[in-house]
Amino acid sequence: MNLDGVGIRRGQSLSDTPVNATIAPISVGLRRLRESRWTGRLMLALFIVVLVFVWLTGSYFTWSLMAVYGIFALGTSIPIGWSGLPAFGQGLFFAIGAYTMGFFRSANLPSIVPQLLGIVVAAVVAALIALVVTRMPFIGFSMITMIVAQAAYQFAYTSPITGGENGFYGILRGDFLGISLSSDSSFWWVIAGIVAVLVVLLGVAKRSAWGRKVEAVRLDPARAGALGINVRPIRTATFVIGAAVCALGGVLYAQLLGSVDPSIAFWTASTLAVVMVVVGGLGSIYGAVIGGLLYQGLTLYFNATSATPILFLGIVLVLVVLLTPGGLADIARRILRRVLRATESRKPKEGEEG
Repeated sequence: MNLDGVGIRRGQSLSDTPVNATIAPISVGLRRLRESRWTGRLMLALFIVVLVFVWLTGSYFTWSLMAVYGIFALGTSIPIGWSGLPAFGQGLFFAIGAYTMGFFRSANLPSIVPQLLGIVVAAVVAALIALVVTRMPFIGFSMITMIVAQAAYQFAYTSPITGGENGFYGILRGDFLGISLSSDSSFWWVIAGIVAVLVVLLGVAKRSAWGRKVEAVRLDPARAGALGINVRPIRTATFVIGAAVCALGGVLYAQLLGSVDPSIAFWTASTLAVVMVVVGGLGSIYGAVIGGLLYQGLTLYFNATSATPILFLGIVLVLVVLLTPGGLADIARRILRRVLRATESRKPKEGEEG
């Protein structure tokens, strides 16, 4: 039996093993579990603070648009941060969701129909792409996904089916699961609930046995395959799930703004989604959402206060990436870890009074 992972050498009996060598992995696991729980509590507190802030300021539309980009970043983070796929064309799936809402804008259908259709179509397209590109090396994967996304942009820009360069206008907000989205406030509360549900569901998936397989594939695909993990289906699943989440963001984008145009399928949209993920922290669910919120918030701020918003936005994002290579989530993780260690060191040791 191979027990090297817990500090036991081959040929060494358990009785000859130092107690610390067997207890250390358990201690590490408990510490990570404690960090995870505290991270969840802090994110819940931050979420409540945001809800209260938006309610007090009435900035429902602004924060709804920021949340849309948070969902877009979250969908981009799943293939890139979870399974390590260089999915650099996620704007394609965001556009599919948005354009589906636009295409059925005049149809007398319940809102749930184009909403679900946009998500399903994006997932099917992603599955078809994955059948081909998951066999390729990573450079091929990244190039193909970008080419397909750019081809979709060209189609949307030139085809009368998609409204050409003007896109679709007059898209009604309708409802989401029967809840009216007619007002900015109702739209905000619905999209805030959607973000919360997505974070919880994806968090459960990431901590599950399947999530551990995904992590193994990201860390070392060859070793994961040797351990019996089927790498291609894992990567395909993350790509498809990410596409569905991006499409959901596109659906909400179209409903919020009431219009769509080809720019959301351009290569810059996909690139900016990757930037949001990197700023927030690769592989972090919370980080992806925060990265999307931060990017769109800074964009709106610099658009309103500067004649050259792209310049200032680029400088801020470059500084964030340079100063925090692991993203904002990594900074929060380090701070939390230091706080917990300081708290533990202040606890009285066993046998001490008080």
